[in-house]
Amino acid sequence: MGHWFSKCPDLIITIMMYSKMAPLLLCVAVMTATAATITISYPENDAGFVAYKQTTQSPCVIGDPSCKAPVGFNYTVLPVNPVNDVYDVFSPDYTVGQINTLLSSLTFALGLDLNDTKNAQTLFEVAMYVGNIKEQSWSSANGFAYKSTNNGTGQSDVNFLGFDLNGFQSTDSVKFYLKMEGVNDGRENLFLVNTAIPPQEQVPEPATYALIGGSILALQILRKRK
Repeated sequence: MGHWFSKCPDLIITIMMYSKMAPLLLCVAVMTATAATITISYPENDAGFVAYKQTTQSPCVIGDPSCKAPVGFNYTVLPVNPVNDVYDVFSPDYTVGQINTLLSSLTFALGLDLNDTKNAQTLFEVAMYVGNIKEQSWSSANGFAYKSTNNGTGQSDVNFLGFDLNGFQSTDSVKFYLKMEGVNDGRENLFLVNTAIPPQEQVPEPATYALIGGSILALQILRKRK
C-alpha cells in the first residue's frame, strides 16, 4: 500500500466502505493553485509594451556596478568579459518579505536593459527560485536572439511578466537566474518592477537639451532677420 500511495503525489486517499466488499481506495485530486506562466514582452510582440526605468524602487538583481538600489539591497555584478560571452548567473538570496516591502506587492515583473551595439544577443532563460526550487521561469530551448532598439538607456528593452510570490512565507528565500549567450558591448541590467506603478516620465538626455536649445536659437535668429 505504501508503494501504491507513493504513486499518488498531491492526492488525497479516501476510503469508501461497502458491505461485503473490501475498502475501496480512491485517489482524489487536490485542487491546487498554479502559478502564472511567465511571458516575454518586447516592442515587436506587444503593442502595449512599457519601457520601465531602472531606479532605486526598481533595483537590479543582476547587473552593472552603476545599478541603482536601496541601501542593503545587494545584486550580482556581471563580469566585463564573461567566459565564452555567456552570462549564466544567479542573483543573491533575498526573502519574500524583503521583496514585498520594497515593491509593496507580491506580483511583479523583471525588466531587462540590454547593451548590444554590435550584434543581437541570445536569451535562454530568466527564472525565479524560492527555497532553491525553480518556481517560475521563461525559457527558450534554442535561444531567442534579440537586439534592443534603445541601447543602454537605463530602461527595459524586454519585460518578463507574471512573477508571483503569493502563498509563500515572508521568510522564504528568493533568488533570480539569468542565462544569455553572445553578449557584447556593455553589461545588462535585470531589475525588479512593480507593474502597478506607472513608469517615471523620462528626463531628456543632454543631447536632447542641446537640440531643443539649438532650435530655439535658430527661431530667434529667423525672427530678427524678418
